Amino acid sequence: MDEASVLVIGVGVSKHGDSSAGKWVIKRLMGKTAPGVRLMEQVSDPAFLLEAWRGYSAVILAGAVLSGAKPGTLFRFEAQKKHLPPVFFSKKTLVPGLFEGIEQARVEGSLPPRLIVYGIEGKRFKEGDKMAEDVKAATLNVAERILLDLRHLSVPAVLTADRG
Repeated sequence: MDEASVLVIGVGVSKHGDSSAGKWVIKRLMGKTAPGVRLMEQVSDPAFLLEAWRGYSAVILAGAVLSGAKPGTLFRFEAQKKHLPPVFFSKKTLVPGLFEGIEQARVEGSLPPRLIVYGIEGKRFKEGDKMAEDVKAATLNVAERILLDLRHLSVPAVLTADRG
């Protein structure tokens, strides 16, 4: 780990429509966070992600979910406080198996001290799909909420007028 104390991970698969929502969130955060925040785009297995957060005081994950809600709906969970809802344990959520991995880390006592999970309801997940406009708009909302979270975590962050 470098000098960053907070890790923000945007998970998903580029060129798979709404699955790339987490990566869009990271793009929207570029240049708006302080040196104490590390931004990471990731499409990987949950084991890699769970290892990546070791040593950070806080971790924020963002990506697409499929729960049956209206596309673009936002979900926010403080995963260190309570279990994640079962509806998100599907193959189309963030990285398949990620929520299960988070719950396994809870059992093992290896969750970071603070773990915030953002889900953006998607509907288009096939390769070559374009991201739904509601989902794209939600990535901006999540980025702004993450900047607010960073302020509450006492990590300097600057929200610029650029709304991408």
